[in-house]
Amino acid sequence: MREARVVEKRHHSRAKVAWPVFAQYDRKIINGEAINISHSGALILTQEPIEPGEVFEMAVSVPLGYRPIRAIAEVVRPQTASSDVDCEPYGMGVQFLMISEEDRE
Repeated sequence: MREARVVEKRHHSRAKVAWPVFAQYDRKIINGEAINISHSGALILTQEPIEPGEVFEMAVSVPLGYRPIRAIAEVVRPQTASSDVDCEPYGMGVQFLMISEEDRE
């Protein structure tokens, strides 16, 4: 039997985190949590879904007294639950469109 191979498309490694996220979308603030983050994007869990292709402002609260990371991001991939039931939280992979070099590092 052949072994399945997974092709990794990421160009940057991701760090596992549990950092609060505040997204400004559709004239409201949506709270969430970044569960991993990289140089170019993040995986975020929120209480409300944001559709793929949507662009929004976000701030990630970083621990240890660092200032929040601010970025403009686009939802590039929904992270769906394994069941057919609508459930919270909603997951989404986001790509940073605008982020300062200081915040990127």
